Amino acid sequence: MNAGFIATSIATAFTIIDPIGMIPLTLAATASVPPQSRGRTIDQAVIVAAIVIAVMGLLGRAILHYLGITLPAFMIAGFAAALAATWACMRAAAAIVGRIGSTGIHVVTRLLGIILAALAVQFVLNGLVATPLFAR
Repeated sequence: MNAGFIATSIATAFTIIDPIGMIPLTLAATASVPPQSRGRTIDQAVIVAAIVIAVMGLLGRAILHYLGITLPAFMIAGFAAALAATWACMRAAAAIVGRIGSTGIHVVTRLLGIILAALAVQFVLNGLVATPLFAR
Protein backbone atom coordinates (compact mmCIF):
# COMPACT_ATOMS: atom_id res chain seq x y z
CA MET A 1 0.00 0.00 0.00
CA ASN A 2 1.29 3.45 -0.82
CA ALA A 3 1.09 6.52 1.38
CA GLY A 4 -1.43 8.24 -0.89
CA PHE A 5 -3.85 5.34 -0.64
CA ILE A 6 -3.46 5.21 3.14
CA ALA A 7 -4.07 8.98 3.43
CA THR A 8 -7.13 8.74 1.20
CA SER A 9 -8.48 5.80 3.20
CA ILE A 10 -8.06 7.65 6.48
CA ALA A 11 -9.63 10.83 5.09
CA THR A 12 -12.53 8.80 3.74
CA ALA A 13 -13.07 7.04 7.07
CA PHE A 14 -13.06 10.32 9.00
CA THR A 15 -15.38 11.92 6.48
CA ILE A 16 -17.88 9.09 6.47
CA ILE A 17 -17.91 8.50 10.22
CA ASP A 18 -17.76 12.27 10.96
CA PRO A 19 -16.65 12.37 14.62
CA ILE A 20 -17.61 16.05 15.09
CA GLY A 21 -20.97 15.54 13.40
CA MET A 22 -21.70 12.72 15.86
CA ILE A 23 -21.75 15.19 18.76
CA PRO A 24 -25.30 16.55 18.25
CA LEU A 25 -26.56 13.04 17.52
CA THR A 26 -24.88 11.72 20.67
CA LEU A 27 -26.34 14.48 22.81
CA ALA A 28 -29.81 13.92 21.37
CA ALA A 29 -29.65 10.12 21.57
CA THR A 30 -28.36 10.08 25.15
CA ALA A 31 -30.39 13.00 26.51
CA SER A 32 -32.58 10.72 28.61
CA VAL A 33 -29.70 8.49 29.73
CA PRO A 34 -28.27 9.26 33.17
CA PRO A 35 -24.78 10.81 32.91
CA GLN A 36 -23.17 7.86 34.69
CA SER A 37 -24.61 5.48 32.05
CA ARG A 38 -23.95 7.72 29.04
CA GLY A 39 -20.31 6.66 28.73
CA ARG A 40 -21.20 2.96 28.76
CA THR A 41 -23.85 3.54 26.07
CA ILE A 42 -21.32 5.38 23.90
CA ASP A 43 -18.72 2.65 24.44
CA GLN A 44 -21.23 -0.02 23.37
CA ALA A 45 -22.20 1.93 20.24
CA VAL A 46 -18.58 2.27 19.14
CA ILE A 47 -17.85 -1.40 19.93
CA VAL A 48 -20.77 -2.47 17.73
CA ALA A 49 -19.50 -0.21 14.94
CA ALA A 50 -16.00 -1.65 15.33
CA ILE A 51 -17.38 -5.19 15.10
CA VAL A 52 -19.28 -4.32 11.92
CA ILE A 53 -16.16 -2.77 10.43
CA ALA A 54 -14.02 -5.75 11.47
CA VAL A 55 -16.47 -8.25 9.97
CA MET A 56 -16.56 -6.27 6.75
CA GLY A 57 -12.78 -6.06 6.86
CA LEU A 58 -12.60 -9.85 7.06
CA LEU A 59 -15.46 -10.73 4.72
CA GLY A 60 -15.73 -7.57 2.64
CA ARG A 61 -13.17 -8.61 0.04
CA ALA A 62 -14.93 -11.96 -0.49
CA ILE A 63 -18.29 -10.22 -0.74
CA LEU A 64 -16.93 -7.65 -3.19
CA HIS A 65 -15.25 -10.43 -5.21
CA TYR A 66 -18.50 -12.42 -5.26
CA LEU A 67 -20.34 -9.32 -6.47
CA GLY A 68 -17.58 -8.55 -8.98
CA ILE A 69 -16.61 -5.27 -7.32
CA THR A 70 -12.86 -4.62 -7.33
CA LEU A 71 -12.61 -0.99 -6.26
CA PRO A 72 -9.69 -0.55 -3.85
CA ALA A 73 -11.67 2.24 -2.17
CA PHE A 74 -13.60 -0.44 -0.32
CA MET A 75 -10.55 -1.74 1.47
CA ILE A 76 -10.89 -1.14 5.16
CA ALA A 77 -8.15 1.19 6.32
CA GLY A 78 -8.03 4.13 8.54
CA PHE A 79 -11.68 3.16 10.16
CA ALA A 80 -9.89 2.41 13.68
CA ALA A 81 -8.48 5.99 13.92
CA ALA A 82 -11.82 7.42 12.85
CA LEU A 83 -13.63 5.28 15.43
CA ALA A 84 -11.22 6.42 18.14
CA ALA A 85 -11.83 10.06 17.21
CA THR A 86 -15.58 9.43 17.13
CA TRP A 87 -15.45 7.79 20.54
CA ALA A 88 -13.46 10.74 21.93
CA CYS A 89 -15.88 13.27 20.43
CA MET A 90 -18.90 11.38 21.70
CA ARG A 91 -17.42 11.09 25.20
CA ALA A 92 -16.56 14.80 25.24
CA ALA A 93 -19.70 15.92 23.38
CA ALA A 94 -20.96 18.33 26.04
CA ALA A 95 -17.53 19.91 26.49
CA ILE A 96 -16.97 20.29 22.74
CA VAL A 97 -20.38 21.90 22.21
CA GLY A 98 -19.58 24.27 25.06
CA ARG A 99 -16.26 25.11 23.40
CA ILE A 100 -17.12 25.47 19.69
CA GLY A 101 -20.90 25.74 19.90
CA SER A 102 -23.50 24.35 17.59
CA THR A 103 -22.44 26.74 14.83
CA GLY A 104 -18.91 25.34 14.91
CA ILE A 105 -20.26 21.82 14.71
CA HIS A 106 -22.44 22.76 11.73
CA VAL A 107 -19.46 24.36 9.96
CA VAL A 108 -17.28 21.26 10.45
CA THR A 109 -20.13 18.97 9.40
CA ARG A 110 -20.72 20.98 6.21
CA LEU A 111 -16.99 21.00 5.45
CA LEU A 112 -16.81 17.22 5.84
CA GLY A 113 -19.89 16.94 3.61
CA ILE A 114 -18.09 18.85 0.87
CA ILE A 115 -15.05 16.60 1.24
CA LEU A 116 -17.30 13.53 1.08
CA ALA A 117 -18.92 14.83 -2.10
CA ALA A 118 -15.49 15.40 -3.65
CA LEU A 119 -14.37 11.90 -2.67
CA ALA A 120 -17.53 10.44 -4.18
CA VAL A 121 -16.90 12.23 -7.47
CA GLN A 122 -13.28 11.05 -7.41
CA PHE A 123 -14.39 7.44 -6.87
CA VAL A 124 -16.73 7.71 -9.86
CA LEU A 125 -13.95 9.20 -12.00
CA ASN A 126 -11.54 6.46 -10.89
CA GLY A 127 -14.15 3.85 -11.77
CA LEU A 128 -14.73 5.36 -15.20
CA VAL A 129 -11.00 5.49 -15.93
CA ALA A 130 -10.65 1.84 -14.87
CA THR A 131 -13.39 0.60 -17.20
CA PRO A 132 -12.35 -0.64 -20.66
CA LEU A 133 -14.75 1.77 -22.37
CA PHE A 134 -12.96 4.84 -20.94
CA ALA A 135 -9.45 3.43 -20.49
CA ARG A 136 -6.70 5.14 -22.43
